[in-house]
Amino acid sequence: MIFSETLLKVLDNSGARTAKCIKVLGPQYPGKLGDFVIVTVRDYNPRKKIRPGQLHLAVLLKVKKEFFRVSGQYLTSDINAIVLLKKDGFVPIGNRIPDTLFIELRKRGLLKLISLAKNLV
Repeated sequence: MIFSETLLKVLDNSGARTAKCIKVLGPQYPGKLGDFVIVTVRDYNPRKKIRPGQLHLAVLLKVKKEFFRVSGQYLTSDINAIVLLKKDGFVPIGNRIPDTLFIELRKRGLLKLISLAKNLV
């Protein structure tokens, strides 16, 4: 579950390394897999365009809290991770996600993120 002030790792190659959650968007407050959040960049790569303090829209790709699949499995991740999105549409800023993602993101309509991922679980 993601709350305000939670530190998150950025998975894509946009230039940001860590971000802090400002607000969770959506009907339920604790952020779950596939929810949208507003974040501010904390740590960054100085050779990229992203700078600290910038506000961005992001989507949660991995959460430490386990979630239930219909098949009877409980899946979890070891990190809380996001991907930064552009302001126009739900297009990611980076062009590569070098990590595995959960297949439940397809139900949320995040097909562009799934196509950028290394593989799915």
